[in-house]
Amino acid sequence: RRRTGSYPHTYPSDMVANAAAASLGAMQTNAALRGGSFVPSVRGFAQPRRLTRARFPVVRAAQGPAESDEDHEARLHAEATAAVERRILKVVPADLLESIAIPQKLVEIRSYVRWEEAGKPEDTSREWQAREYQAALIDLKLEMLAGGNLNDVRRRYQLDTEFGEDSPMHSPSKEELEMLKKALAISKEPEYYSDEKAQEEIDAEATALAARVAAASAISAPGPAMPP
Repeated sequence: RRRTGSYPHTYPSDMVANAAAASLGAMQTNAALRGGSFVPSVRGFAQPRRLTRARFPVVRAAQGPAESDEDHEARLHAEATAAVERRILKVVPADLLESIAIPQKLVEIRSYVRWEEAGKPEDTSREWQAREYQAALIDLKLEMLAGGNLNDVRRRYQLDTEFGEDSPMHSPSKEELEMLKKALAISKEPEYYSDEKAQEEIDAEATALAARVAAASAISAPGPAMPP
């Protein structure tokens, strides 16, 4: 899997995140999945504010004595990607998800907005930061798969647009829209990528399977046919 960038610790001053505007992405995506459109009103919105060296509180993850910094970051990235995609890939095919490429700068801004939306938690672990970065990537991929485009995301964060990137990155079919609705519902759960939630889902599947097996074994097999 190609690495899409490490989880950022700092943000350049030209990255703008407006908390009110940041929520538009979810509303626009929801509207697209419902088959409608969303036109935001600027009335009542706070004036945009510019980030200045915003910083996540950093807690270094445990690193083995024989593990280099590069290997450590690669492992964190791989584990975070697997954890975040675990539930999403149950409803969205991997090839569809991988067909969307998001610029790293947009993922960094979205990850910061997620941190703000989470209440700006302090003393977060590197594992949590890595997973939040991958979750930000999934947020934007789902938005693009639902018919969004990169320049709309740039406008949301008051960045310069890029030529030729106003067109939708993907035109979803009805079947894909249904899959994306389920994936979006998962992505809205707080820390949907946690090991605890994954284990709950595994346990539920195991319980359902055991119930089906028990029901099947309870069905009496037909006796031998009686001679005429």
